[in-house]
Amino acid sequence: MTSSGQGPQLGPGVETFLESAGRGFLVTRRRDGSPTTHPLTPLWADGAIHFNTYRKSAKVRNVLRHPRVSCVVTSADDDPAYFAVECRGTAVVLDLADIPTTILGVDDQGEVMGGADLARVRHNVASGKRIYLRVVPEEWTVCEPLAPPEAVAPVARTPGPMALGDALAPSHIAMTAEEAEAFMRQKQVAILGTVDAEGTPRGRPVRYTVGRGVLHLTVPRSSPSLVDLAEGSAAAATVEEFPTYNKIRGIMAHGPTRYLMAPPSGEEPGEWAEVGLRIDRLVTFDFGKIGRAH
Repeated sequence: MTSSGQGPQLGPGVETFLESAGRGFLVTRRRDGSPTTHPLTPLWADGAIHFNTYRKSAKVRNVLRHPRVSCVVTSADDDPAYFAVECRGTAVVLDLADIPTTILGVDDQGEVMGGADLARVRHNVASGKRIYLRVVPEEWTVCEPLAPPEAVAPVARTPGPMALGDALAPSHIAMTAEEAEAFMRQKQVAILGTVDAEGTPRGRPVRYTVGRGVLHLTVPRSSPSLVDLAEGSAAAATVEEFPTYNKIRGIMAHGPTRYLMAPPSGEEPGEWAEVGLRIDRLVTFDFGKIGRAH
């Protein structure tokens, strides 16, 4: 499948940000229709966002079933001027001849590859082992600001191991429940994945704290994600760090949601809503574990 990069006009500075940003997330729908959020390196070219990934990956299977996706491109979590842009559109798998030359030779660190590496990438794409996805923005949004840290309601830490054992998906690079808990407690920002009434995924960065088997999300009242999250609606939240390719770590939490705090009777709601995501399924990854078993 192919697509031309003709999307809506981006606002001042947004395209410059997309060209330089190296941190992104792809929100897709799982087989049951619920959202999931994958950390990926975004490559902006010809008016579209591109991702390079394995053809057999879950994200590609999701896209082939439900091609409507959301792409969230962000600055670093600890950037004082944190900035994020969401692009929504239809993902397509590119033929080798349609991949822009400006991104075909770029690795996951944003560096230009040497000749041998480029030849290997071409071979892997031609053989079908790896593919490039293209998403032309049909709509784009500068995401709502993150809640300030002081707006996040504290959560009492329950002693003992976190209630994650049954939710943890097995993998040769998976974290233990204890490692996953420690990792989540080190971080403050997650990408929240939801699905709107038309069935299109949506992604938004939010602050969070960790409860016992629950992520407590602080979501701006102005965020359309709250409209998506009717009582009990399924959602996903992804937290990751990417210092280098072989040190990538992260979690992808899935489960139902509910509002945790409502304003007292007669009072206007505040600027932030507290939403709980119960972790029924937790996918974890720690690339530093690759090869450790041997």
